[in-house]
Amino acid sequence: MQEAKKQRFYEIMRAYHCLSDECVEALVAISRYDEFLKGDTIVAQGKPCGNIFVIDSGITRVCFRKGKREDTLCFGNGGDIFFSFHDWYGDEPPAFALEAVDYKVSGWWISIQKFKNLEERYPELYKWMQLLLVEQFYSIEILYRKLAMSTPLEKFDNFWNFLAPNLRHNPPKSLTRTLPLKFLAQYLGMTPQTLSKIRRKFVGR
Repeated sequence: MQEAKKQRFYEIMRAYHCLSDECVEALVAISRYDEFLKGDTIVAQGKPCGNIFVIDSGITRVCFRKGKREDTLCFGNGGDIFFSFHDWYGDEPPAFALEAVDYKVSGWWISIQKFKNLEERYPELYKWMQLLLVEQFYSIEILYRKLAMSTPLEKFDNFWNFLAPNLRHNPPKSLTRTLPLKFLAQYLGMTPQTLSKIRRKFVGR
């Protein structure tokens, strides 16, 4: 692994818990770097995966499909970590899909089984996983509290000011260049038409 990529990997993995150099090097040894283009499926819903995906750069979305309908649960970007609880706990196909939203998304694959094997050698990984799970459930609580029982304008306002710090370099009027209106509307629980009206009001404030 290139030195710059290795340092980036160290930075992301240690954001949740201080892992030893030896432990992170062991994780580097079992990781595989990959890149995806906009619209690519990184992890498919309902198909075997068996991996953790550590996002290096780019914006992703977690989505769920039922028949011809789909929903966007959340967005992720560089530094975030995705894996399916079905995959980890039940050795079952992922319940949700992970897709590339940005023009390019890159990151590392880590085999779940190999990660679990390393936990026996490096117990600090148990603490790392515990803190990662707590952070993810904490994010779910924030998501519900900010979006539930809110008006469409409040939902968009909360998204812009709190839920999407990684997108603040984009002015609201160009937000859909990064996040398609359809996906953002799914996430906020409104129609694209309503979101378009809200966005115009927001930009004009």
